[in-house]
Amino acid sequence: MKKGVLDQWAEKHPLAPTLVTNKDSSTRKASVHKPPSHYCVPMAHQQMFDDDDPLLERLRAFALTLPEAAEKVSHGRPAFFTTRVFAYFGGALKIGDQWVQHPQSILVKLDDDERRALLSEPRSWVPAYLGTSGWVGIDVDEDSDWDELSELVETSWMETASPQLLRKLQGNGRPGEATGSGFGKEFEHL
Repeated sequence: MKKGVLDQWAEKHPLAPTLVTNKDSSTRKASVHKPPSHYCVPMAHQQMFDDDDPLLERLRAFALTLPEAAEKVSHGRPAFFTTRVFAYFGGALKIGDQWVQHPQSILVKLDDDERRALLSEPRSWVPAYLGTSGWVGIDVDEDSDWDELSELVETSWMETASPQLLRKLQGNGRPGEATGSGFGKEFEHL
């Protein structure tokens, strides 16, 4: 059985006995350790994507070829990361008190100039929570320019990669070139 956050904390911080012996052999009550208030039971998010989605497969085919990239599910959506997330598949936008889901989209972190240029296009939007940190959502479909999308994902990878990873790759060209990746024509069959 998988242990929860509170169980893991309790193992690292065992409870003190309720009675302890003083130097003079008298006993006194010991204080019981309690987890700090910031330890809470994590909320499980339902899966908000179809694992067999062909657009997700296309993103996955490219994103996982970037150096040290891996995939996890974060907040119910596929997230691609090294030490930090560089792309999400799917996201949401809050308009007033309503959530607008964008299930077939790619979220990337870009520099300010590239972000402004992309947000001028109707397919792009500012995702909830992440938008204030420079992230952009891009709606995708089979007819999207996947060469451009691969460049945006690659740029996001470079924006979020650790300095050590970037130093390791110096002299190897861009990440996509170093791995022979790209998900344009090479992955049209997906």
